[in-house]
Amino acid sequence: MEKINIREVMPLCDSVIAKIEVKASKAGIILSDTAKENSEYILKAVKVGPDSKYVQEGDILFVNPYEFMNNKLKLDDEHYVISESAIIAVKRLK
Repeated sequence: MEKINIREVMPLCDSVIAKIEVKASKAGIILSDTAKENSEYILKAVKVGPDSKYVQEGDILFVNPYEFMNNKLKLDDEHYVISESAIIAVKRLK
């Protein structure tokens, strides 16, 4: 299968293309496996569909783990398409 170029994918309706956020600590310490597993439910919005009411590109998204695990479409190793209804909180970056 051909590798998907995220720039060429446009989410429809209230769908969001998001990337999993995995960060090292401020001291540069690599996160444990448990911390990496938990970070699977913290994503960053890369693209948003035209009907999205609450999410903007660049927002940090906190998702319901059950909704995310059952209702995601994996585009590649980092990017997923999820419905806005799976998002339970948004942190807007300035």
